[in-house]
Amino acid sequence: MIILGFVLIIIVNGLKNANKIIVMARTNYVRMIMAVIVSVMIVILFWSQAKYAKLELISIILLILFCGFVPEGLGNA
Repeated sequence: MIILGFVLIIIVNGLKNANKIIVMARTNYVRMIMAVIVSVMIVILFWSQAKYAKLELISIILLILFCGFVPEGLGNA
């Protein structure tokens, strides 16, 4: 549960910073595709029947997908 909490804090902080972007960078589709591929491969390789392990796995997958799809650019300080 601690890992899930830290991942949620990182995602919320990233969303707050994404709202401050003024000049958007071009969308990197390769990064998005790689995030999806890596997430699917992690699910295939590490899926288990334990509920706690599923929560950890889902939180890590959400973090990977968030890093792949978060907008980038320049913002004000």
